[in-house]
Amino acid sequence: MSLGNETLYPVTDHPIDVQDLIDALPFFVMLVDDKHRILAVNSAIVTHYGCKQEQLIGRHCPEIVHGTSKSHSGCPLEEAILTGTSVEKELFDERIQGWFSSAICPTKHRTQDGSRIYVHIVSDITRRRLAEEAQRTAYERLQRTVEGVIRALTKTVEFNIIKKHSQIGYEILKDIEFSWPIAQIVLQHQERLDGSGYPQGLSGDEIMPEARILAVADVVEAMSSHRPYRQALGINVALQEISKNKAILYDPEVVDATLTLFRSKKFKWTNKH
Repeated sequence: MSLGNETLYPVTDHPIDVQDLIDALPFFVMLVDDKHRILAVNSAIVTHYGCKQEQLIGRHCPEIVHGTSKSHSGCPLEEAILTGTSVEKELFDERIQGWFSSAICPTKHRTQDGSRIYVHIVSDITRRRLAEEAQRTAYERLQRTVEGVIRALTKTVEFNIIKKHSQIGYEILKDIEFSWPIAQIVLQHQERLDGSGYPQGLSGDEIMPEARILAVADVVEAMSSHRPYRQALGINVALQEISKNKAILYDPEVVDATLTLFRSKKFKWTNKH
């Protein structure tokens, strides 16, 4: 054979021995036919099973590899026989509790009885699959952490916006002429009796009576309504909140009136979503 001015010579003048080739491979290599009979095995298989090659030739492949007389579920040889193409699958073996890659490659050669010969390659991929599972678990954990951080940031931003809305409402309303001090009521409706509210930190009688009424109404409506960062908590939870903090955060007379309205007079929100 020539290429340009060069002459290429075969690597060897002797026929290449198939057994020598498959023995050089570190994973399991077998030649099998379409009846699952083992025609040849490499030294890796012989070493693994601790027997002589002659003891494996002619045996049923699933019996040696999987310890069963039946084909392994998902055996790629069956698919390769049907399609006439190479097939590779990753399978879990319950017997050894491990993963393995099983590849079948059809050849043009046949046995004396006409059965087609296939190259069957099996390698242990348990360590790789475990590493992939560990990586997937770590990713899912990281994803949950990131989602938790995002939710926390969302709540923080939402709360900061909420803290500003009293002042913003006041700025919008302060120059409009009402019969009542609406702008001041809106400004103070987030104040609390113990001085823990905002934006001015007012307490007790410093808070207008109308603002105290609006404060309780606002809490009940907010807690029983849906928010972007949580589902509605429900009217019962809202009433528990104002009852628990009666005379601490909220005006006691307003709380009593609200509880009577919902519990005794059976008031319900209309067009509530």
